[in-house]
Amino acid sequence: MTKELLDKRLMGNVAVTQQQYQTLSGFLNELLRWNRKVNLTSVTELEVCWEKHILDSLLVSPLLADTDSVLDVGSGAGFPSIPLSIIMPQLSICSVDTVGKKISFQRHCARKFQLTNFNAVSTRIESLYEEQGGGLYDVVTSRAFASLGKFVQLCSPYMKKDGRLLAMKGAGYLDEIDEAQEIMKKQGLTVDNIVETTLLPSGAKRAFIVIKRDITI
Repeated sequence: MTKELLDKRLMGNVAVTQQQYQTLSGFLNELLRWNRKVNLTSVTELEVCWEKHILDSLLVSPLLADTDSVLDVGSGAGFPSIPLSIIMPQLSICSVDTVGKKISFQRHCARKFQLTNFNAVSTRIESLYEEQGGGLYDVVTSRAFASLGKFVQLCSPYMKKDGRLLAMKGAGYLDEIDEAQEIMKKQGLTVDNIVETTLLPSGAKRAFIVIKRDITI
């Protein structure tokens, strides 16, 4: 994918410099090179990787304006955390996944592409606090970690007092919100915003669900 086509498919929502584009391209090349020996992703076509991995990750970045720290849970091969780290190097990002080979790949990419504010950790989210010695985040996000209810239950302890949960979901997100209502209520949380978007060229629907503490309680 050329930079011009990437810019077009980002629909003006995200600005990517030429250097960042080159780094994103290099990152995908590393992903597919590693994937031939180590199973990191089921998406093996470069153009599809641009859509399913890069576009999907970058389109969430406008919701991270004025954010200092991000925890990405169940990040797999580094999505959305690595693309976000590339285009928003000011963010302090902690990327967590239980699969060691995927974290090894992320750490390799962090070194290769000099992602100095990026930290990849191989652990269960339930164990992160004790292993990392504490730490709360402005935003806790996840792309394909679990149902919305489970995401809220497991990840809300890592929110700062005024922090947010940011769930990246597909077309069936309304059902997930309905199913998670009781859990959110118990946690004192509420859906603050939903941003719908579309991945091009497939037309796949995406929804970014922003959850905050319910200040009416």
